[in-house]
Amino acid sequence: MDEFVITAIRLALAHVIGDFYLQTAKMAEDKANRGFRSLHLLWHSVVLGLLSWILLFSWSLWWVFPLVFVLHYCIDGLKAMFKDSALLFFIDQVVHLLSLLLVAFLVAERNEYTVLAVRPELYLLGFLVVGRPAAFAVRKVVLGVFGSESLAGTPNAGFTIGIIERCLI
Repeated sequence: MDEFVITAIRLALAHVIGDFYLQTAKMAEDKANRGFRSLHLLWHSVVLGLLSWILLFSWSLWWVFPLVFVLHYCIDGLKAMFKDSALLFFIDQVVHLLSLLLVAFLVAERNEYTVLAVRPELYLLGFLVVGRPAAFAVRKVVLGVFGSESLAGTPNAGFTIGIIERCLI
């Protein structure tokens, strides 16, 4: 695989870990309610920028940290201006991925670091995506189609069962 693809995989991995595993429901709610005034948005963007830089395994790519920070901060801050929905969630994720592809392109163009083997990262990304992000996406769609009363019952039971099922498959 070339540097662009490997860089894109590493940045996507940082995004999935930061957005779906390190961000709490409280942080997401505060970001949605306060937008650019949210300290959680600021902290979350710092974590995403730092994680992106760390997963590239190169000190010379220090500039990825502020770039991803600014991009993530702007995207999530703008998202807070709209009513939450499944469509907004998917648009948000597409815009984040497009911004990460732009960063991957800039990194690959500079040819500043040596690529390590990508297989473990690709498997880890796949494993992490079928966990919380897939469960979150399914929940957004179900809420949009059936409404909140369809999710009554044991809280998070379906969420946990869905993650286990996808990991087993």
